[in-house]
Amino acid sequence: MSFNVPRAARGEVRLSIYDLQGRLLGTLLSSDDRWERYEVSWDGRTGGSQQVGSGVYLCVLSCRGKILKSAKIAFIK
Repeated sequence: MSFNVPRAARGEVRLSIYDLQGRLLGTLLSSDDRWERYEVSWDGRTGGSQQVGSGVYLCVLSCRGKILKSAKIAFIK
């Protein structure tokens, strides 16, 4: 996944993955860097290194605690 963070919204950037029940599975990115463009990948593992099943998950991009964007993503084994 690649995404841009608007210059005015820069600060603590976090990209998290949730299941459709709203449970946090893991955080792919947590950074205070002032970059504009980020690229991350998800191997289908939770923060506790457990493999998730095939399905739809929610990816949430936030900056300084405010949600900038969210999207559903499909993970297929």
